[in-house]
Amino acid sequence: MKFVPKFSLFMQHDIIYSFQKLYSALNDERLAAEKLYPSVLQQSVANTWFVPEFCKYSLKVLKNLISNQALEDFCTFFFTNSVKISTEQKKIAVVLDNKTPFDFIEALFLILITGNTILVKNNNKNIFFKTLVNLFIDVAPDISNRIVCTNEFQDIDAIIADVSDEKLSVYENYFTNIPHYFRRNESAIAILNGDETEKELLNIAEDIYCYFGMGRFSVRCIFVPENYDFSKLVDIFANKCDILKHHNQYLNNLEYQKTVKLMMRQDYIDAGTLLFVESDSLFPPISVVNFIRYQKLYELDFFIESNKNEISRIVSSSKIHYGNSVFGESNNVSAFDLLKDESLRLLLF
Repeated sequence: MKFVPKFSLFMQHDIIYSFQKLYSALNDERLAAEKLYPSVLQQSVANTWFVPEFCKYSLKVLKNLISNQALEDFCTFFFTNSVKISTEQKKIAVVLDNKTPFDFIEALFLILITGNTILVKNNNKNIFFKTLVNLFIDVAPDISNRIVCTNEFQDIDAIIADVSDEKLSVYENYFTNIPHYFRRNESAIAILNGDETEKELLNIAEDIYCYFGMGRFSVRCIFVPENYDFSKLVDIFANKCDILKHHNQYLNNLEYQKTVKLMMRQDYIDAGTLLFVESDSLFPPISVVNFIRYQKLYELDFFIESNKNEISRIVSSSKIHYGNSVFGESNNVSAFDLLKDESLRLLLF
């Protein structure tokens, strides 16, 4: 039975219905096991960073994005805020770093939910994404003309791309005459007060190691009180983060970082499966989490304001109420998290 969001007249009906069909398919365990889960194993061979656990986690986030309630909230928000969604269907190309299984899912959702067509480059290594798209088209054939896999981009109306600082000027020059949104580096931060329960520490550990720390919403920098005791957090990473323990590429990165720190005589806290390093950088290398000490919470305000364009999310315990998410939910993003940048909204709408 079709569920029509209260304000879906404001959106395009076919898009809403198509996502509802995909949601039903993803919740059908038999169908998912038959058509989707085999690709999860194949994907981990084609790209060893895309382990099955993280592919399945990205599907969980997608299901949350396209649940009936989420679609209702999305339509309601844009209706009540008088956001004008164009009836013109734009062809939007995406060039993504593809660091996590969620990257293309995010682009697919954002471009389609705003009534546009997505163009992606053919890539034989994107087995998981291709299988998901095929499942989507199988259950919602009307969406097929909105998803284009191609060898080259032609006649596009806009482009969304992950761009490093080094390549930014090149991209800006090349796409001067095409509307574009160049996504820069972002990471989440976490604020601890030293009174966290074991469950909260397990949750913050998940925020850190999800996608091996390569997601835009993964926590890569934590704030801790001046005399914070790392022992409980170290114990969790040393003994309970099995995904990290059994991933050769990740462990190679870890050993390399240990060697670099020793050669540079830089202090670090060895947590077995990662290193904690005192630094104010928001973008440490894989297998490293930076930490910053503070005395009073208000001391964080200046740092956060100065780096607001590079901070994707702030997570904290419910005791602090400082930030926009609780521990364990950093990577479980909503449509509003994904659309927080006004430049992106203007491009899509």
